[in-house]
Amino acid sequence: MASSSSSEAQEAAARERIIKHMNADHQHSLRRYLETSVHPAPPSRALPSARMTSISPTSMTLGYTTSNTPKTHTIAFSPPLASLSQARERLVQLDADALRTLHRDPVTITTFIPPTAHAGHLFNFSVCLTTYLVFGLFPGVFAPGSVVWGVAPRFAAWCAGWRWLLVGIMAAIHAVETVLMVRLLAKHGVKRGNGGWVWWAWVATSFVEGATSFWRIEGWVKERRREKEGKKH
Repeated sequence: MASSSSSEAQEAAARERIIKHMNADHQHSLRRYLETSVHPAPPSRALPSARMTSISPTSMTLGYTTSNTPKTHTIAFSPPLASLSQARERLVQLDADALRTLHRDPVTITTFIPPTAHAGHLFNFSVCLTTYLVFGLFPGVFAPGSVVWGVAPRFAAWCAGWRWLLVGIMAAIHAVETVLMVRLLAKHGVKRGNGGWVWWAWVATSFVEGATSFWRIEGWVKERRREKEGKKH
């Protein structure tokens, strides 16, 4: 009987440790479990509330909130675990399966890197933003009698005549890049409903600056992958 009590205590301690670890360090995995096992999938805005509430050798239960209504979802382990000591391996496998199902990258974007982080990116952002503002909103800069007209009248006349075409071409190109940014963010687990200000910041800057915003994301993702590889060795 003492042995049975000791075994139950160890199981309870393991259960508490797994739940605490998953809720603290693997929120993105919990979200993916819900996305692939709840049908229809919870809305994106409900995913940040995902949490593990219990786990046993036969199943785990996740909780989340949608439309201010708390809900739970139980995922059965097939086959059941011999003990909770096998939980880590099974949870890792379930997450890998979810990533394949969702066509998602294992690195989740969790932060926004402004163009000020790189001098070249800041220069590109500034030029693009200035072009939008000057050519699109302040055409008087190139009007007869303006400073620009007085210094370079031919250049001012050219800008005044072609400004809408220039802005239109740049806006069209950047609009396409914005769509690609939305897809890239989704691949890395960030959607409008669950990404908060991070989603909006990346989308907005991609429309302004275009390619350099992608370069910052690529650099950040590569760094996270190197960190993960380093932890394996």
